[in-house]
Amino acid sequence: MSQFRILQAENKGVFVLKFEGEVRLNICSALDRLIEEIESKPGFVTVIIDLTESTLIDSTTLGLIAKLGLFARHKRKVLPTIISNRDDIDRLIYTM
Repeated sequence: MSQFRILQAENKGVFVLKFEGEVRLNICSALDRLIEEIESKPGFVTVIIDLTESTLIDSTTLGLIAKLGLFARHKRKVLPTIISNRDDIDRLIYTM
């Protein structure tokens, strides 16, 4: 079984989520709870999603990233910043 985790940090309303390994359906319930926590913070400014150490993200994960993007656009008129250094993940995000 591959290793995976999502690390989180927050400073002055800027949230950073770092995805590591294969982020699949099995971790998405935790990610959904994390997104709900972010949405409940009154001082939300923006979110940065770091995918530089991700080896795979599945469609459920993409859907949750989109959910977070919709929230950020509605709440603050911003879109999340996504950082990636993998061509395959870049292509996946751009096509979705």
